[in-house]
Amino acid sequence: MNDDVEFRYADFLFKNNNYAEAIEVFNKLEAKKYNSPYIYNRRAVCYYELAKYDLAQKDIETYFSKVNATKAKSADFEYYGKILMKKGQDSLAIQQYQAAVDRDTTRLDMYGQIGSYFYNKGNFPLAIQYMEKQIRPTTTDPKVFYELGQAYYYNKEYVKADSSFVKVLELKPNIYIGYLWRARANAAQDPDTKQGLAKPYYEKLIEVCAPGGAKYKDELIEANEYIAYYYTINRDKVKADAAWKNILALDPTNKKAIDGLKMKLEHHHHHH
Repeated sequence: MNDDVEFRYADFLFKNNNYAEAIEVFNKLEAKKYNSPYIYNRRAVCYYELAKYDLAQKDIETYFSKVNATKAKSADFEYYGKILMKKGQDSLAIQQYQAAVDRDTTRLDMYGQIGSYFYNKGNFPLAIQYMEKQIRPTTTDPKVFYELGQAYYYNKEYVKADSSFVKVLELKPNIYIGYLWRARANAAQDPDTKQGLAKPYYEKLIEVCAPGGAKYKDELIEANEYIAYYYTINRDKVKADAAWKNILALDPTNKKAIDGLKMKLEHHHHHH
């Protein structure tokens, strides 16, 4: 088989995720001094997918040394970044992700990956900075707004968080996590629960999740707990008790609910 055909065969294996077999063919081509730098970027990806990051890094660096960087594709920079991330070379990885976007400006998802990296590190300001860069007026992926909303939330920017979750619900109407996080973002703006800012969103969450029952147990408990607490503060024992009973239906040993039902709501003017 001539070497070009062999290379195409290796490429076929590579595209079909047969990474180990592809590596064997790339190795043969390399031994025959087959003159194509693409052996190295393909094999780097194979090694990356097989979690052999040292070999992947060696290959991608060989590839970049053999091609003029202006010829490298966005995906080459992306994989270089992913390999460096796996090797713990974070700041260098981020430079490669940035290079991937510079090469192909449609790859705004790279900003999302950088944002997620900082988010997972707990660096919410930087997470926000990168996540915001991926948003265009045309952005229709609810996940983008959901992740940004969470970054705002944990950065205590609750109004912006709420706007992001509004966008999630516009793009994916009635998705329960949209209501859950709108509720949380509003609850955070009303720390003593006096105004009940989160109440309509927790009520909507219950409406959406109640048919799913046990599947949404945690969400339903969180929502009913908020509502019970709101009515307790506002001295409405009947409505508070209804919410506590909803919790006990899901979790019969729930201590807050058991205590809540026992609680006597004294009015402000005590009768002696």
